[in-house]
Amino acid sequence: MDPGFLITPEDRVTMRAARDSFHEYLGALIPKRRHEPGDDLVSALVHVHDEDGTLTEHEIIITCRLLLIAGHETTRSLIGGSVLALLSHPAQLAALRADPDLVERCVEEVLRYDPPIQLLARSALEDTTVGDTTVPAGARALMLLSAANRDEALGEDPEVFDFVRPARRHLSFGHGIHFCLGAPLGRAEAATCCPSSPSPG
Repeated sequence: MDPGFLITPEDRVTMRAARDSFHEYLGALIPKRRHEPGDDLVSALVHVHDEDGTLTEHEIIITCRLLLIAGHETTRSLIGGSVLALLSHPAQLAALRADPDLVERCVEEVLRYDPPIQLLARSALEDTTVGDTTVPAGARALMLLSAANRDEALGEDPEVFDFVRPARRHLSFGHGIHFCLGAPLGRAEAATCCPSSPSPG
């Protein structure tokens, strides 16, 4: 998820090797699912390819890669961030254990407080102005979601992790046409995994 200029040349080599290996794995999985289909997404995508040709095999591979990264990696980070935030704030963990119905508010506060994606890069399609800053067409901009989520304009004490107070707005799933399609699933998965059950003993 890091922008290109933050990635070292050594990490780029590792990333390319991992990408190529995963590409090969998915490429080998397609014929297996074609001959032995199951109740899984890859089998369904292969069926679409074979029935009407609306997806190429390359598109199947790209779709699977996208779903794994966007649908698994970010949710895994959200769940890990939830556990860390609660263990680091014992009073909040106690409040959640006392009232598990607060779990959805807890997930929203974790998304605001420590989003799984910290920043995004965008290119300006035309000259525009943001606040007092002129952004020329073609310029690249880094949007720091974690900083925006802690903007004091959105409420007092933005540095404090507290889901008992009224929910705060955040941009962790994007906004407008860039809003994450998987947001409901990510929220549901994190809520299911939140450590809200009483501790043993």
